[in-house]
Amino acid sequence: VQKWTTVHGDAHWANLTYPSCWILDWEGWGIGPQGLDAAFLYCFSLLVPEVAVQVFDCFSDQLTTADGIRSQLFVCSELLRMIDLHGDHPELGTCLRDLGTSLKSSILVARQK
Repeated sequence: VQKWTTVHGDAHWANLTYPSCWILDWEGWGIGPQGLDAAFLYCFSLLVPEVAVQVFDCFSDQLTTADGIRSQLFVCSELLRMIDLHGDHPELGTCLRDLGTSLKSSILVARQK
């Protein structure tokens, strides 16, 4: 990890309020790689592609860095672990596996250059 920062650690739509934006549920906050919260929100958006694109575009400065890619891979693995262990968010499984495979492939291609 190149850049550590303060993170919420569980950024998803149920932890955000609207119309005034408040971030709820801070029991998991701490230090993490830059892009971790953006990666959580992005991964939790994958079932609605239009929203996922908006989230990715909004946070592309974080998600496209090496730390952002690592964060996305971590979030994919963490959410897949939660599916396997607790049955949480099973509807995300296929999207998370696809994203993880895509990220892994892009890392392998980048290493070959």
